[in-house]
Amino acid sequence: MKNLLFLCAMIVCAMMHLSCQKIQLFGETKPQEECITEKKTYYKGKIVYRSCASTVVQFISATSTLGQSSWRPLNGETAYQNVFLVNNSCEEISKIAINKEFTFQINPKDQSEGCMVCAMYDAPPTVGYSIKIKE
Repeated sequence: MKNLLFLCAMIVCAMMHLSCQKIQLFGETKPQEECITEKKTYYKGKIVYRSCASTVVQFISATSTLGQSSWRPLNGETAYQNVFLVNNSCEEISKIAINKEFTFQINPKDQSEGCMVCAMYDAPPTVGYSIKIKE
């Protein structure tokens, strides 16, 4: 009986390892074909919005539609396509200027602790990723 339970546990673990990890924020889950795996894929992006509460990045070179399809800041400026909220905005991205292009990876297993941000609500995109900047 113990061997059967062990075998079942191993099969479940193997299936979970092979499946794609979905990224979820505020209850919105990306479809299976768009979910991010642990592949070392690099993307180009630029910061299109930053406040004390949010950092928003726009994908510049993505082979598929990643991020939120369209988003407009509360101040009513330009609408941006394929954007996402940076979940780990206290990391190295805080040193990158707005509109400057940079290369990054999406890190679905980010272990960074949350950082202090202001309590202002500025209606960020509902899709969010933790990222790692390519040096």
